[in-house]
Amino acid sequence: MTASSSASGPATVLLLTRHGQSTWNAERRWQGQADPPLSAHGREQAAFAATRIGVTDAIVSSPQDRALSTAMIISEANGVGPVLVHDDLRERSAGSWSGLTRDDIEAAYPGWLDDHRRPDDFETDHELIGRVLPALRQIADEMRGSTVLVLCHGGVIKAIEEHHGVIDGRVPNLSGRVACWGRRSDLTGRAGAIPRRGDRHGWRRQPHLMLEVEIIRSDRRKKTAQARLIDGVVVIRVPSRMPAKEVDKMVVHFRSLYERRRDAAEFDLVDRAARLAKRHDLPVPESIRWVSNQRHRWGSCTPADRVVRLSDRMSGFPDWVVDYVIVHELAHLVEPNHSPAFWRLVGRYPLTERARGYLIAKGGED
Repeated sequence: MTASSSASGPATVLLLTRHGQSTWNAERRWQGQADPPLSAHGREQAAFAATRIGVTDAIVSSPQDRALSTAMIISEANGVGPVLVHDDLRERSAGSWSGLTRDDIEAAYPGWLDDHRRPDDFETDHELIGRVLPALRQIADEMRGSTVLVLCHGGVIKAIEEHHGVIDGRVPNLSGRVACWGRRSDLTGRAGAIPRRGDRHGWRRQPHLMLEVEIIRSDRRKKTAQARLIDGVVVIRVPSRMPAKEVDKMVVHFRSLYERRRDAAEFDLVDRAARLAKRHDLPVPESIRWVSNQRHRWGSCTPADRVVRLSDRMSGFPDWVVDYVIVHELAHLVEPNHSPAFWRLVGRYPLTERARGYLIAKGGED
């Protein structure tokens, strides 16, 4: 990649995303710049993430295998490529701790983890930020106005957040953060005042893409399965003799159920509909909500009482797709049928054709 000196133009959106689970993640080993591959579960996570992230303008990856393999899986699934590689997106060096488990570290360095101490060969925050921020600045400048998926590492994302005064907890595999690089701001500016909802620049959390699942086989259960969400993990209790294929079906069912509930809860439909109505000169609905009984359409409305309903199957779709469906239903509050006048109203939303294509590819009405 070659640096660009341009610092003006529309905002660039960087989707900073941690790689899928590696074999060392599964063993709970510190990785740093070691290069273990994705686990089978990590490859599954990457394939699933591709359906949630959707099409971006470009994909840039760390050179380390766990990030690059994740990027390649998403690239192939979504038809975005080639994947670009930036060496400075690699994970923080863990030095002599690389390959060790937490128990190993505690045994060799008693109390160091609790005291936040690190060995001398551990890459410092200053060193990490010194190479990562210029890399992100280069990506944002070269791809001005684009949405770019950046596959990197948990340590990288947390260091960037802390540099901007954001403390947002751990970064699970294939979750991340969204950074907007605007015309008058860049990622080196301290975001001491985190932007409020609707502000153009700054940081916001990117929803987790895939919930972890734990299977517990029980001799006490005979036929039925039960699931609970505990600390972000879907814990499924199944009969001890349930066949593996049936267990897989339970995993798909319960994971999907809890992800829809989570994603729907994080999406403020009332605020979103009000802002879209104002932006595109459409009526504000009396109410708008997610529903679970719309299996063959993405949205519906009742013009008489101005009620809008959205299928919770969309709760994990990209925001711009959900925005299109909201605009579509708001237009129906004015024009109840699909007349030319209706499509003129819908056409005020600039991503209409792209969103319609996305929904058609998902196998439903647009």
